[in-house]
Amino acid sequence: MGRGYSATPCVPDGCSNMSSVPGQALSYPGKILLLDVCLLLLMAVLETLRLYWGVRGNLQESERCVGFSLALTLATTLFAVYFLLWQAYVLQADIIIGAVLLVLYGLSGALGLVTLARFMRSDHHIEGWTSKFQRKKFVGQTGAVFY
Repeated sequence: MGRGYSATPCVPDGCSNMSSVPGQALSYPGKILLLDVCLLLLMAVLETLRLYWGVRGNLQESERCVGFSLALTLATTLFAVYFLLWQAYVLQADIIIGAVLLVLYGLSGALGLVTLARFMRSDHHIEGWTSKFQRKKFVGQTGAVFY
């Protein structure tokens, strides 16, 4: 194919390893490179947990899981701000991707707060509440039992 393409399918060579470009083109201190890579891996783990707890909390309508997901959203937002402002070299692409990421975290946090408020305001905590998925027993005039 030529020099313009990497081994990764459909990804240009310049974009396939965007995070390693500053380290290859500029002098990147070893300890700071190690710190940035470790923080990036930690952010990936937290992002995975955030998505897992958010989906689980939404499906189970659990305030605890959604709250935990919101706390992880705050932590990953701090990591995104670090990579946007304070990493050793910040490229123009890092600024664009970081800004989009912060906007998406803001939307996720706002919707998570709305969801958490909805779950807390819900009728889950009222005694005698029946789920819409439970069948109600109805006895007709003739004595027949319907579900």
